[in-house]
Amino acid sequence: MKTITRLRNVLCLLACILPSASLLADTPLGEQMDKMKVANRDLKAALEAPSDAGKPEYLALVASLRAAAVASRDLVPVKADEVPAGERDAFLAGYRKAMDELVTLIDQLGKSITDGDWEGANKIMGLIKQSQREGHKEYRSEKD
Repeated sequence: MKTITRLRNVLCLLACILPSASLLADTPLGEQMDKMKVANRDLKAALEAPSDAGKPEYLALVASLRAAAVASRDLVPVKADEVPAGERDAFLAGYRKAMDELVTLIDQLGKSITDGDWEGANKIMGLIKQSQREGHKEYRSEKD
């Protein structure tokens, strides 16, 4: 467990030091999405063999995921520039609604982890992954 935690810390440090390594990190939204990606990946790995002793670590990852999702909500996706002016407001409203729904899922994930409901937590992780796929399909530019 210590080796995994150390590796995770090194990867997080590298993500902070080398933000340009990401395709998205050159925008404020990209930076937040990268943070969500790291937290999501680490949570997925941790929940493959969860333990009650790991709850504080899992909840810290949930908090990181939630903070990045909340910060992302009010940012503007690059794709908004590609949307016709008359459709832009609806596009942004849809994006914000999708981010609000993601935050709700993240809150549910935190509750499942707090309750030790590992099966429920893994189901919610699947819903978060589905939300990510749908959101990227709808709101992510080909340029990202």
